[in-house]
Amino acid sequence: MMAGWHHSVPYLALGSLVALYGKNEPYRRRAGTLTGVGIGLVLAVGAGVWVAGSVTHPAARLLMIGVAAAVAKLLCDAGASGPPGGLILGFACATTAYLPPPVPSVVAVFAATLAGALFAWVVCMCGWVFDPWGPARVAIANALRCAAAISRSDEARARHTAALAVHSGWLALAASRPRRAGLHGMLVRLNAAAESVVLNPASPDTARGHQLESAASRILRRRPPNLPDLPAPPFLNAFTAPGSVMLRSRSMVAALHPRSLMMPGAVRVFLGTVVAGGVAQALHLGHGYWASVTAIAVLSVPSAVASVHRAVQRTLGTGVGLILALLVLSTVSSPLWVSVIVVGCVIVGEIFVVYNYGYGMVWITPTAVLLTALAVPAGPADLTGDRLVATAVGGLVALGCVLAVRNRRSIRALECAIRACEKAVAEPRGEQQRRKLVPLVAAARDAYEIVRGEHSIRDVPDEEVVRRFEREFAYS
Repeated sequence: MMAGWHHSVPYLALGSLVALYGKNEPYRRRAGTLTGVGIGLVLAVGAGVWVAGSVTHPAARLLMIGVAAAVAKLLCDAGASGPPGGLILGFACATTAYLPPPVPSVVAVFAATLAGALFAWVVCMCGWVFDPWGPARVAIANALRCAAAISRSDEARARHTAALAVHSGWLALAASRPRRAGLHGMLVRLNAAAESVVLNPASPDTARGHQLESAASRILRRRPPNLPDLPAPPFLNAFTAPGSVMLRSRSMVAALHPRSLMMPGAVRVFLGTVVAGGVAQALHLGHGYWASVTAIAVLSVPSAVASVHRAVQRTLGTGVGLILALLVLSTVSSPLWVSVIVVGCVIVGEIFVVYNYGYGMVWITPTAVLLTALAVPAGPADLTGDRLVATAVGGLVALGCVLAVRNRRSIRALECAIRACEKAVAEPRGEQQRRKLVPLVAAARDAYEIVRGEHSIRDVPDEEVVRRFEREFAYS
């Protein structure tokens, strides 16, 4: 056991990838997200190990991995797991399906993956013990800063961005239990102060903007804000914490319907996984599943244009990351130190991927290569060369799938979002109408960006249609 402990390291690391989810969510919602993703990861790893041991035909193996990746994308998108969505589950299944022997027993694999997921769950939730209001602080600080921006320059688009930040603040407060009434009341009044700036048009006030900025900085440092004339706290009855277990379950079941709006994206992932893996096998790559993982990553975004950007970022980031991996494999031989470096790469990659996917790939690539080296020792040049070719193959195949499978249903989603906005605008004017319009306009804007990234300009409705609702919110 002591001689072969490192064979369980990849499964521990895969389970710990739970930590990539729910970073900005209130702790009550984060607990549900991490639990669901953790269960999904354990099942994905278990399915991959079963495929590796029971399915010998290459085509059948690819088909099963493709189905698993497509279902993971559907369920994560419908369940609003947030980034990185179904990518990690597809990656876990594909990776474990191609790990050659020696593979630990099924019980050991499940135990290692579950241990990694539980450890990540505890790490991500431990902040609740020290600062249960941390996510709410961040959300309200963001609302104050957005309100400060429109205090300096009142524009319809900026006001709606601030309104959406205020709405997120209300939802974060509604999802947090007021264990400390004084702190809860202060946060509620601060969010109400930001909302008052959004909902009450006034001439630009630079001094007020500085006060809001200062209050945002102070609450992040857990200091009382120096913001005078805070409004009375409003009732939060209109806001309920989103993403209940029942609502998520219903959304997931609906997403599995063949006519669902999310199905074209899942079809792309399925085709990309199967075709990229088949091309890699035809080229006799040593780690052909990396091509499938690249296709899953490129196709995990919501539109064709976003997939093109993701392909470019992944290719460039992988190139730099392979240089780092080659340096580590050439200089470090101890499995213990390689494991330590893997943990460091995961942490740094999680920090950088928030800013740019390509920056994250610089650190994610060494993680994947080093984990493979722990499980299947091989020459550094062979590993990095396979990774480079597989990335190119997966990216090209994914772009081909984007062209072959057009998401024509995205226009229907935009039309539904516009109709919802029109219905809200037709209601009697007032504070409740504005609050209801905020998430609806945000959904219409997101749907519009997806349509614009999927269709030619002549097929896309005029952006003025969406901007009208932003102005309606700003000046109603």
